[in-house]
Amino acid sequence: MMNLARKPRLSTTRFLKLLLMLFTMITSQLSYAGVWGEGKWGTMKWGCSQEPVLDTLTLEQQIQLVYVGLLERGADRDGLTYWIDDINSGFTIEKLRDNVVRFQPEYLQGLGRLARADLTPRLYLNLFNRMPPANDTGLAYWLSGGGASVTIDKLVLALINGAGCTDAKTLLNRAEVATYYTNNYSSYDELEASEAVASVDSTDASVVAAKDYIDGL
Repeated sequence: MMNLARKPRLSTTRFLKLLLMLFTMITSQLSYAGVWGEGKWGTMKWGCSQEPVLDTLTLEQQIQLVYVGLLERGADRDGLTYWIDDINSGFTIEKLRDNVVRFQPEYLQGLGRLARADLTPRLYLNLFNRMPPANDTGLAYWLSGGGASVTIDKLVLALINGAGCTDAKTLLNRAEVATYYTNNYSSYDELEASEAVASVDSTDASVVAAKDYIDGL
């Protein structure tokens, strides 16, 4: 009678270890941005920095995004140059934000009049070109969760800093288009400066379309 050797069985412990390794490999390629950005599993992390977004931006990009977020337009050349010089002389992007929300009539007579529940979705739209649904976990975080301790006037930098991968790409695209408008307008117009960035999202095509619009002004 032939004596067949029994194949070794995979122990429960080893099986669980292999399962854990597989899970780790999968989740290492995913980013959860539920509080800050997209709000769902499945955003691929490849090519997306995990640093706070403000740390990855140039000074000009930061200034443009404060303009886009709070004033809903790209900066004029004189304003951009003024803030770059001030920040290079010891001012900070936080001081720029503070100046806008406390002293700029354009903000005080516009977004500055909105309650937190209305301003937060508007900032999402201005920065990320999307309106969060009413049941969005990120929105809930800023309205009634841990982020509710961030004062309303500081939300713009908090949202920029914590953007998820797709939202961060939208920020970069909006900053690029705002800068393109600043560098190329013949006569500054606030409505055109607003329209230039209004449709820009995370896609390259939206950047091309926005630049075409600016070139046609």
